[in-house]
Parts: sequence; C-alpha cells; structure tokens
Amino acid sequence: MTNTINWDKGDDGIVTLTIDDPNQRVNTMNADFQSSLQATVQRLEDESDDITGVILTSGKQTFFAGGDLRPLLLRHHRLQLFRRHADDVLVLVRVEVVAFGRQFLELDTLGQHVLLPGLMRRLMNEDDSALNERLQPLMAWLFHVPSPNALNTALAMTGAVKPVFRLPYAQVCREARQIALEMLRTFSVEERVGNLLELMEDEQFELSC
Repeated sequence: MTNTINWDKGDDGIVTLTIDDPNQRVNTMNADFQSSLQATVQRLEDESDDITGVILTSGKQTFFAGGDLRPLLLRHHRLQLFRRHADDVLVLVRVEVVAFGRQFLELDTLGQHVLLPGLMRRLMNEDDSALNERLQPLMAWLFHVPSPNALNTALAMTGAVKPVFRLPYAQVCREARQIALEMLRTFSVEERVGNLLELMEDEQFELSC
C-alpha cells in the first residue's frame, strides 16, 4: 500500500496532516487512502497526550476529488455486466463510504482544538463554568460564517498557519478580523497556538484557485 497522508508534527505539538496521493493528480477515496487514514487515526490516538492540535490539508490543487470508482468498475469486465449488476456496485460504494465515515468520525472526536488546544481540552475534561463563559464569545465568532474561513483566518493571524486560502474559501472581512484580534488578546501566548498576533490586511492573504 502507498501512504497518502503525510505527517508533520511541530514543536508546539500541532500535527499537520497533508493528503497527497503520489500516484494520482488528485486525492481520491481509494484503498491506499483508507489504509493511510486508518494508520493516521491510530497514530493520533496513540500519541494524543503529546498532540495539541491537528490541521488537515491537501497537497493537491483541489482538496479531495471524492470516491475512486475505478476499482469498482474493474470488478465488472464488460459494460453489459456492469449495467446488469448496477445495484451491486451501489451497495459496494455505500459500504466503502460508511467505512470512511467511521474513520473520519474517529478523527473528528479525538478531542483536539487547534486554536486554543489546552483550554478546550480542559473544558472537555472539567466542569468549568467560568472557562466556558470565557470561551463562548470566541466560539460564536468562529462559527459566525458557515465555513472554516473564520478559524483559518484566526490561525493565520496567530502565525500558526500560512495565510493561504483556496477559492472559494477566503479570509473573513477586516471588521471580523478586528473583533477576533481583540478577543485573542485576552488569551496568553501559552494558551493559544502560534507566536504572533496581528490584524493582517487583505493583501497579506494569498488566494489560489
């Protein structure tokens, strides 16, 4: 099997996972990806005590192209046979998607939050109403847009990630960035990721297709 998920862990405990299938121009949901995802999730669980956050990104121009149907099509040697057993193919696709969904659910529930990792872990492990109240404004800001734009903008402002967006994703407006800056200033360098904190102007962000 070919590894399709590259692992890079920084000194701050943040793991960057880059999906990059070396055998294809785009990333797809195939056997190599499934094997790599299983191994990656297991490693994250094994090393969770030393991990403060996880960033999932892509080494391709597009993040993920979807399911790779070629292995399914190869199981049917003739087009006529493929048409006759189309329902079987749909069942195979559905089963494989469910398997991937379970792995992504495990990845999503590892309990790491990349912006304020220590505080979020503490909140999940302890009943701390004061901390919950302190985090609520920032949490509301992070979800004020129905996309990861706010989180990625904040991470760029702290220097945790490069200020690069792939369209249609883009940084949030300057007014929203100003609000985030004021909130992030209430957290110490030890509490948040990144060693910077700046407003950033639009021209400092890079947008790519």
